[in-house]
Amino acid sequence: MCQGPTKQLQKEFEDANKKLIDKVCSVRGQKRDNLPKKLRSALKELKEMTKQKVIDIRKVDKGNIILIIDFSERLKIEELNITKIAKLCSIQESNWKENRSFIDEKMTKLYDNEFIDQKELTAVTGILPGGVSGELVNSKTGQRKDTRAIDSNELFTEQSTPYVYPLLKAHKLTLDELKNVKADEVSLKIPARLVVGMSSCQMARVQAWLEGFLTPLSRLYGDFEYTKDSTDILIDFERLNQVANNESWDFEDLTLFGIDVQALYPSVKFEFLRLALEDCFDSCTDWPLIVRETLIDIIIYTLESQQVLWNGQFYMLNRGIPTGGKHCVPLANIFLSYILKDLLKRNPEFRKEFEEMLKLWRRFIDD
Repeated sequence: MCQGPTKQLQKEFEDANKKLIDKVCSVRGQKRDNLPKKLRSALKELKEMTKQKVIDIRKVDKGNIILIIDFSERLKIEELNITKIAKLCSIQESNWKENRSFIDEKMTKLYDNEFIDQKELTAVTGILPGGVSGELVNSKTGQRKDTRAIDSNELFTEQSTPYVYPLLKAHKLTLDELKNVKADEVSLKIPARLVVGMSSCQMARVQAWLEGFLTPLSRLYGDFEYTKDSTDILIDFERLNQVANNESWDFEDLTLFGIDVQALYPSVKFEFLRLALEDCFDSCTDWPLIVRETLIDIIIYTLESQQVLWNGQFYMLNRGIPTGGKHCVPLANIFLSYILKDLLKRNPEFRKEFEEMLKLWRRFIDD
């Protein structure tokens, strides 16, 4: 008995749905202004001023504040900080050839030791081991002959040298202090650090490849202290609270404290980072020694042989881990976990106090 009305309702729904779809399709592709005219005009003017390098619009390091500063102040910030992370190259030309040669050699070694397959080697370097067939050999030496699936220009020479830009640390100031900073005082009053734009640089492919396994390794290596976010730490607090209630803790004897590392990235020394990577790979993987050594060589090379282009001149990064590399966050985290692990290993007295006095120890992954 309900079949007729049900069919009628279905037809009405389908007709209404078709009308709605037709209406959406009819306006698709048409420009629709949903902002007031004055606001559209102001945004257009800001865009043009940014394009002409009159102003610089920049999101600050922490929080949801966006600052609009004179472009001349951005240049001053960069000038004040460039020598803190890099030194002027004695030879003013790109080192892309050296980069290509080194990465090709090391990645091919990883392939020869069966750590990576042909697809990974080709994706990072453009090299086809043994040609398309994989069986190409040098007629004189009888050794395998490698070719390139992608022209080397596409992987290296067409990739730009990284640039730098300031990351303003406005959270170091109160809102009132920030409001009182004059337009020509930004470079002096607001702390900043330089970020290296590496997203499409000469070694971006190998950095992205390294990040793919360094991130999970850094979490495995630091699992004794790792916490993802505020939600995770609140869950830990709740679990700890249950233990406290069961064991009748005296909370007057407990202190909640936090530690912040100042200038972590530029403070990392490569010789200690190498030790940290050796310990991480040794404890978290079963990779052969030659593979571990080759990977560490590649990682250190991407840090100490990375150029940046500033004010029309080539600089070589020479201090710590740069902010901006795809693989830099897991490297910093591996380094910090190593520092604590090494201290616990070398200092039995500290280890005893750490294990007995601390009820909970967690570290947020540095982003």
